[in-house]
Amino acid sequence: MKSSVLFLLISFFVCLSSCKKNNDSIVEVSNFTAMKNNASWVSTSNWASYSKKDKKFNITGAKRDPKYYQEECLGLNFTVADLSAPLVTHNFSASWSYVIGGDVLSDSYNMDTSAANQIHITSIDTQKKLISGTFIVRLVRDARYSDQGEFFQFTEGQFTIGYSEIE
Repeated sequence: MKSSVLFLLISFFVCLSSCKKNNDSIVEVSNFTAMKNNASWVSTSNWASYSKKDKKFNITGAKRDPKYYQEECLGLNFTVADLSAPLVTHNFSASWSYVIGGDVLSDSYNMDTSAANQIHITSIDTQKKLISGTFIVRLVRDARYSDQGEFFQFTEGQFTIGYSEIE
């Protein structure tokens, strides 16, 4: 539970700081899309980082509504020990958060670990710093917002995102 809360807080602050990110080394060709409960979900911004020390990727897609200044953020975190080989993993974490007004977390969901969640990394270009893959993840509402066990599922997820390396 502690790690879920920590992951959620980190994702929240990364989501908030995304509007200030400007890294010229990241490739501009990026996409992050999925079906959220069978409805199209397309991020309006996305970013990724790779920790060389921990061998861990953090990929985030954000869907912004500029009219009402609201944002949904979906974060995926997973370990990749060998950047040269494709990877299919069920061992990862995911969270979704809903932010209003730019700084108020109003809802969050965490990965349902009993579901058949999966990330398939199809390619990593270490020269261009570009990662591509697909995913399926089921998320359950954080108990702080409801104890009813509401959930939603992202299916047909795919991403191609430039990443930055951190030590």
